[in-house]
Amino acid sequence: MDSEYKSQARAKDRISELPEAVLCHILSFLPTKYSFRTSILSTRWKNIWASVPNLDICDEATSDKTGFMAFVDRVMFSPHSNIRKFRLHCSSVDDYARIETWVCSAIQRNAVEVDLCVESSRGHIFELPWPLIVSKTLEILKLDSNYEINLPLSGSFPSLRCLHITVDSPDSDAMGTLISYCPVLEHLTVDGTLGNWVNSVTVSAPILKSLKIRLRSTTDVLHDAHNFLINAPKLEYLDIEEDILSNYTLRNAKSLVKANARAIDYSTIRGRDFLDRVTALMSTVSKIKYLSLSAMYLEDLCLPTFGNLSHLKLVTNYCNYWEVPDLLERIPKLEYLFLEYKVIIIGGDLEHQRIATESAPNCLTSHLKSISIRGLKGEPNDLEMLKYLLRNGEVLEKMTIYAGGLLCTKEELNKEVSMFKRSSETCEVEYIAGCSSLSYAFLSSSVYAMWTTVLSRRWNNLWTSLPNLGFDNIEFPTNHTMSPIQSFNRFMNAVEGAVSLHRSSDIQKFCLSISVKHFSVEDLSRINTLICSAIGHNVVEMNLSLWAEDHTEDHFELPQSLFMCTTLEKLTVFSSFNICAPPTGSLPSLKVLHVSVLWSDENAPESYFRNCPALEDLTIAGEICFHDIEYIDITAPTLKRLCISLRCYNEYYDSWYTFSINAPNMEYFDLKEDAISNYIFKTTKSLVKAKVHFLDEIQYQDCIEFFDKDPGFATRATVLLAGISNVEYLSLDNQPNCLEACYVPALENLTKLKLVLRDCYHWELLTELLMRSPKLKCLVLEHIHANVDNKYPEQSESRWIPPDFGPICLLTRLETIKIRGFKGNRDEMDAARYLLKNSDVLNEMAIYTGDLQCTKEELFEEFGMFPRGSKTSKVLLS
Repeated sequence: MDSEYKSQARAKDRISELPEAVLCHILSFLPTKYSFRTSILSTRWKNIWASVPNLDICDEATSDKTGFMAFVDRVMFSPHSNIRKFRLHCSSVDDYARIETWVCSAIQRNAVEVDLCVESSRGHIFELPWPLIVSKTLEILKLDSNYEINLPLSGSFPSLRCLHITVDSPDSDAMGTLISYCPVLEHLTVDGTLGNWVNSVTVSAPILKSLKIRLRSTTDVLHDAHNFLINAPKLEYLDIEEDILSNYTLRNAKSLVKANARAIDYSTIRGRDFLDRVTALMSTVSKIKYLSLSAMYLEDLCLPTFGNLSHLKLVTNYCNYWEVPDLLERIPKLEYLFLEYKVIIIGGDLEHQRIATESAPNCLTSHLKSISIRGLKGEPNDLEMLKYLLRNGEVLEKMTIYAGGLLCTKEELNKEVSMFKRSSETCEVEYIAGCSSLSYAFLSSSVYAMWTTVLSRRWNNLWTSLPNLGFDNIEFPTNHTMSPIQSFNRFMNAVEGAVSLHRSSDIQKFCLSISVKHFSVEDLSRINTLICSAIGHNVVEMNLSLWAEDHTEDHFELPQSLFMCTTLEKLTVFSSFNICAPPTGSLPSLKVLHVSVLWSDENAPESYFRNCPALEDLTIAGEICFHDIEYIDITAPTLKRLCISLRCYNEYYDSWYTFSINAPNMEYFDLKEDAISNYIFKTTKSLVKAKVHFLDEIQYQDCIEFFDKDPGFATRATVLLAGISNVEYLSLDNQPNCLEACYVPALENLTKLKLVLRDCYHWELLTELLMRSPKLKCLVLEHIHANVDNKYPEQSESRWIPPDFGPICLLTRLETIKIRGFKGNRDEMDAARYLLKNSDVLNEMAIYTGDLQCTKEELFEEFGMFPRGSKTSKVLLS
């Protein structure tokens, strides 16, 4: 028995028999307080910790300040070999002399890397020790402090190659001095916060190769941006991440190859100035080969031509698909494209139909080899984009689709895409269910994640810790012998089992998508229970999609507990029938609310958001069938984004509702309504961008008859436009007679206008908008030729009539004109001729042709004869 015990003891202590160098390597991955404790294990271990090349000292979990300092003293003044890395993080020690002694001790032991974080609530001044600055072995330095860090009047980091500094409100003098002390600096990272005042920071480093700047703003009001002057002739990589973008000036950026820019937070929507800073930054780096760009919108950006760019990663929150071809036009040598959509605009005002009318960019026909797309849903816009890329990608080798939350099955998407014409015979299309992480891969159907339990013991319960749960009965595998009711019950049993077995205390995202013929009372009760279970796991984001083919009698009230959830930040409700909010409740943390349901007298929109004090993003969509409700109040003090997309049942066309909008911080307004309601805006002082689509022609087959019945439509549309007249960006889609030109309000702040003209009627609206927009810089005209049956013969005879006086914007401001769907009609040619002749500061007119009535050569020749008011203007035809 004793021999067996001794044998087991020897077996358990095999680690002590390892060479000292191996033991030191193992201990180097542990905080020093743990490696120090190994000295009590045995005589063999007594002094091994003293030979560990890394010292990691932190007082994060220490309440005994005196004991902590005594421990550090013992470690730093014990016999010790050379140190490779010294990490000291302390927030409770304000004895500067003591800290300086510890740092000097590490430097005396030839430390190669120093990570120093000193924090205090007293706001003292901390001066870097002189031995640290003149160290010949120090190559990597990381500084983080809420103290004011002072530098000696002179000095040099002779061997420092990497510097990572975290600061509050970077100051030009301190930053410039610190960087000037680093003659061989190759990698610089600046992290921290920007204060309320404007600073100018200079980064001058002769051999700097990479620069990362990651700054956050501490204020919501910033009148002027910070300034960064970068003089680094050998800079190869630039990485910028800011919520409020600074002004960047790069000198001698001839070596720059790769750049990453991210500025997409809601707090950064600052109007034209912010967009101009993004544009200026992109112009500065326009000669790079690799670009990763994260931007909330593409449409607002006037991007330059990237003549050398071969790799592009584009992450955007809100994107109309037709903007991508416009971007590709500016990247003639692009070979690899990665698109990621966080949120895709649904509907897109028929944007997907316009892609097919434009000629292919040069990169698609001659260079682009690989395309990866993430965030695809399988909507019509998605399919149109895929069709466009495959049809025009003549040298395309592979397209990878990362599909998450598909509205159709993977097989249906594959079948649809397989029918698309491909210019490249060798092109392969690969489908991947999300990204590589397990939680994302099974987001649309967590049932598949449950099946991983059979792989091995390691996988037995792994799925129960996923932060995201997603269930879709359309994607749920079923037996063809089962009836629809049996399949649905099997799906619900699986979902209920998965939620009940989920062992994680929190659920980040919960998605439930169900499409059936009809919901029974029992079905809705089970759905209610599932929602309550998710709420019990502190859910942060919830997506509910409930669709019934026969929904005439379906009615469902969301649980009260949902509208008392303190953790919920995003809620999406999509349904074909009446889903009501409870009469009382509060969502104190809700920031994003998207609701698309059947609205009735029992289900007024206010019931969803009346008690959401933090609401920033609101979408109201669906069908209206009100009998008694005439007034909808939208009061949200923190709201920044409002989208309204509503349709009326035929029997309610003669009932107009009033929307009263009181959102003083609203920056974006998007409206698409087939029967324009009365809109009253209490204040629009923060409004920057608006998109308005007047009337859905699919709903009304005869617009003229409709306006004869409702002559007040034009009045309501005019009042709406007057309410948002202070915007800087306006997108206006105007159907016949919807808006009377003579009543267009003054648009004093407008810098970018997109106007959709259907069948080229109503040219007087364009002239009136030009006359009333004195600051207009960018004009986008889009022609949609839908009058194939000569539905409006009096409109088809419309001709361009120039204004009596030249608009101020043409003489002093208008720099860019884009015309889409151009056919070469006489009135289109007359309008283009007038704009070219009278635009004195025009830089570019881009013509995207549709079904031309002449050849491109003839069109180009005629444009060449047009007089031009600006000597520097150029005309691009595609």
